[in-house]
Amino acid sequence: MKLKISFNKGQVSFNVQCVVNDEIVDKNDFVDVDTLRTLNLYRMGITSIPLAIGNLLNLTVLNLSQNGLTSIPRKIGNLINLTELNLHNNTLTTVPEIRNLTNLTTLDLSNNAITVFPMEILMVPTLTNLNLSSNGLTSIPREIGNLINLTKLNLHNNTLTTVPEIRNLTNLTTLDLSDIAITVFPMEILMIPTLTNLNLSSNGLTSIPREIGNLINLTELNLKYNRLATIPSEFGYLTNLTTLVLGDNYFTTVPIEIINLTNLTKLNMHFNRITTIPLEIGMLSELTELNLGRNRIISIPPEIGMLTNLTKLNLDNNNLTIVPPEIGNLSNLRELILDGNRIRIIPLTVVKLPLLQVLFLPRNFLLEPYQDEYVFTNLYVLGVIRREFNIDAYNEIYGETRRRNKIWGQQKGLRILAQANTNYKTRRNLIR
Repeated sequence: MKLKISFNKGQVSFNVQCVVNDEIVDKNDFVDVDTLRTLNLYRMGITSIPLAIGNLLNLTVLNLSQNGLTSIPRKIGNLINLTELNLHNNTLTTVPEIRNLTNLTTLDLSNNAITVFPMEILMVPTLTNLNLSSNGLTSIPREIGNLINLTKLNLHNNTLTTVPEIRNLTNLTTLDLSDIAITVFPMEILMIPTLTNLNLSSNGLTSIPREIGNLINLTELNLKYNRLATIPSEFGYLTNLTTLVLGDNYFTTVPIEIINLTNLTKLNMHFNRITTIPLEIGMLSELTELNLGRNRIISIPPEIGMLTNLTKLNLDNNNLTIVPPEIGNLSNLRELILDGNRIRIIPLTVVKLPLLQVLFLPRNFLLEPYQDEYVFTNLYVLGVIRREFNIDAYNEIYGETRRRNKIWGQQKGLRILAQANTNYKTRRNLIR
């Protein structure tokens, strides 16, 4: 569909419904040109933009994302007041002439078909946020280092194989180099101490250099889907980290270097080859989410009970036979995932956790009968069949949560778990 823009006595209308200045405007309704600041034409099926777009001189925000655009008219260069331009998820192969947009700070060109870096971008030094993810780029020119005001740069899902010279981007705080086909850690990154958020996931990295310890301002680091088995001792210098993702690597234990990261709130080591957990895990007292699922863990140290801020704990698909009663000390725990182990009994201290809402136990070896005092008064989901669960579906089937808890907990207790291990067909359709 072609976008049509009509002007009449200082007013403008569009042939599609849109959002103008955060308010919905029906198609063909007129709005004042002088007051038009933000225009959102997201997902309208638009395939072409008329030259008249260049007459909306007061626009500061223009969103043309998720349409079928193959080109943008040169007249967009007239919109000198633009600060944000969103062209995400179209089929653009080139970038419009934007060098005149001297106020532009945010440019989103992600999910297009751009295979050559648009040099036009280098003419806009005001940019602070540049997103070129999911295109077909194979290289980035060294001149990108001239965009010294950049604070966020996203190059995810391109085939770069090498990282551009970005050491001059001294204001950069967020850098996404995930899924760009690199196999060696980019030393260029280590020259940017301002980084707070770094994503190097889905590459082929086999090692992390000792100099990683220089990035002392990092708060979030994502290294999942690589080939890492160890981390250097200098990793322990990253004491400002709050989120660390090391899932889908080759670790055989939780690295002792992590124990120094006492500000961690989220640790994900899902899908490694971990067999042991160090006793020092209890020192990570700020953790709220811990994911050690899909490993080869045989036992959990009692020190896990020291993680009293945990709200989510995932230990699914390991080789556990015992749930340590110390988990019952985790008074803030709301979600406990234990499916796919060899557990035979759940300690009463765990069952009675006051805030526990999700307890997931399929594919274990739970025994029956259970004692009458096993009462689940707070659970939203008592999962016994499959790992996937949908709380809304449960609410629809059982109605009000409190009544369902009474049926599952006080009247039937844990017997339903034992029944589910041998004959679960009657409940299979309840968990989708």
